[in-house]
Amino acid sequence: MNQPRLPDAERLTALLRLVAVPVLLVGEVYIPKPEPTEGRFIVVLVAFALYAVATLAVARSELVVAADWRWLAIADIAFAGALTYSSGGGFSQLRFAFLFPVVVTAFRGRPVGTAAVAAASTVVYLLQAFPHPSRSNNGALSFTLVQAAYLSWLGLALVLLSLLLARRDSAVRLLSDQRQRLVAEALTAEERERRQLAQDLHDGAIQNLLAARHDLDRSAKAAPEGAEARAHSAITATLGELRGAVADLHPYLLEQAGLAAAIGQAARAAAERAGFALQLDVTEGEPGMNDRALLRCTSELLSNVVRHAGAKHVSVALQRGEDSDRVRVRDDGVGFDPAMATGTVRAGHIGLASLRERAEALGGALKLESAPGAGTVATVTIPRGRR
Repeated sequence: MNQPRLPDAERLTALLRLVAVPVLLVGEVYIPKPEPTEGRFIVVLVAFALYAVATLAVARSELVVAADWRWLAIADIAFAGALTYSSGGGFSQLRFAFLFPVVVTAFRGRPVGTAAVAAASTVVYLLQAFPHPSRSNNGALSFTLVQAAYLSWLGLALVLLSLLLARRDSAVRLLSDQRQRLVAEALTAEERERRQLAQDLHDGAIQNLLAARHDLDRSAKAAPEGAEARAHSAITATLGELRGAVADLHPYLLEQAGLAAAIGQAARAAAERAGFALQLDVTEGEPGMNDRALLRCTSELLSNVVRHAGAKHVSVALQRGEDSDRVRVRDDGVGFDPAMATGTVRAGHIGLASLRERAEALGGALKLESAPGAGTVATVTIPRGRR
C-alpha cells in the first residue's frame, strides 16, 4: 500500500535547511571570530548541506512516511552544536541556529516537545561553548550564560506559541467533527425523505399506471395504430422514467447488493444514455457509513460526463480502503479548465461545487484533473466512518 504523502510543512522545513547553507557560509566568511576555524567549519557545513538535501529529497517524495520529528530535532540540534563550535563557540553568530529546531517543533503544535527541544538546544549550546578555546577570553563565561538565558527566554515564548497552536488545532478538529456529524444527520434525513418519496411513487403512481396499461393492452393489440396504442406506449415510457427516478431517489441496489453493484449499475445506465464505451473496475468490500454519499457523488460525476463531456471512453474505478473509499471517473471528453469552476457557480451551475462541499463536509475531498480537449479525471475520496 502506498505511504501517505508528506505534509507541506515538512517540505518547507526541509527547504529552509537548504537555504540556511549559504547564510551560514556568509556568516563564517564575514563575521570575525576569536579563533580561526575555517577548515573544520567547512567540513561540518558540507555535512549539513548533504543532510539538508537529503531531507528535502525525502520531503518531495510521495512514497515515504514522514520522519519522526524527534529524530529531525536531534539532528538539527547536533548540527547547530557542531556548526557553532567550529565557528567560534559561545561567541559564534551561528548560536541562533539553535532556535531553528525549537521553531519547527513549536509549529507542529507540540508544547511538551517544544519545551524539551528548547531545553536541549540551550544545554547543547552551553556544552559546546565551555570546552571551546575562546572560553579563555575575558567575559566569555558571562557572555555565554547571557546568550543561554536569551535562548531559554525565546524557547519559553515558542512553547507558549506551540500551546496556542495546539489549542487552536483542537478547536478546529472539534468544529470539523461537529460539522461532519451535522452533515451526516442532514444526509440521513435526506435519505429518509428520498426513500419515502420513492416508496410513494412505487406504491401510488407506478401501480396506477400499471393498472391503466393493463386495461389498454387488449385495445392496443387490436388497433396498433390507434389512440389506445399510443396511450399504451406513452404509459410504458412514463413507467420507465418513473422507475428510473425511483432508483435515483433511493438506491435499493445499494442495500441489496452493496456499493460496487450500485456504482456498476449507475455507470452502465450512464453509458447506455450517452453511448460511450465503459470500463469498470469495482470490487466490493465491507460496507461503510458513507456509502450512500459516495454513490451520490459518483452518480453526479457520471451525470456530468453524460451532459457535458462528449466522451467516447469512460472508466470508473472503486478502491476500498481501511479508512476511506475512493472513486475515480476518467473520460476522454472535451475537458475543461478547473479554474473556471468558480465562474460556473456564479452562472448558476452548482453541481461540482455541491459535490465538493458534500465530500469535504464528510471529511473527504474532490480532486479534478482536466484541461480543454484533454478529458477529465475526477476523484472523490470519502472516509468510511464508524458504525
